[in-house]
Amino acid sequence: SRRRHTRYWRDWSSDVCSSDLLLAPPSWRRRRLNFFEPTPMTTSDASPATRAELPIIETCLDLIRWFVPLLNRLPRQHKFGLGDRLTSNLYQLLEQLVQARYAQAKLPILEPLKAQIVVIQLQIRLLHQFHAIELHRYEHASRLITEIAKQHSGWLLQQRRQAPQTS
Repeated sequence: SRRRHTRYWRDWSSDVCSSDLLLAPPSWRRRRLNFFEPTPMTTSDASPATRAELPIIETCLDLIRWFVPLLNRLPRQHKFGLGDRLTSNLYQLLEQLVQARYAQAKLPILEPLKAQIVVIQLQIRLLHQFHAIELHRYEHASRLITEIAKQHSGWLLQQRRQAPQTS
């Protein structure tokens, strides 16, 4: 039994500790999955409410699901300062996106979000510059937050085009 586990252990990332290996289902051990990379959500995994969400909200949820566990494992010097601020900013961003989705007047909610997205981008960059997260994790987080920024810009542009028509 022990030999079987060590055979797969060599192929995994060094960030996976032995307790994670023991808690993982046997199918994960065989497939040699990296616990810290996002896995695509299938339609059977998603609840009916989740499947109907906007792509920007889905991307924000993906970022939170992937990034918050990483932030909880930061060293103490970054966890309680930058880690907590980044976590609260991510949750705030999600809340405001959901509020904008259901609000009649979306522009007053969407316009200040650009600054918040830039703050999150800068905080993620700081984590990488402090060597608190590795390059591949920084790249993945940057990709997700950039995708959120693009979707936000498109949504904002669409709302600005509609605003003169309703007034």
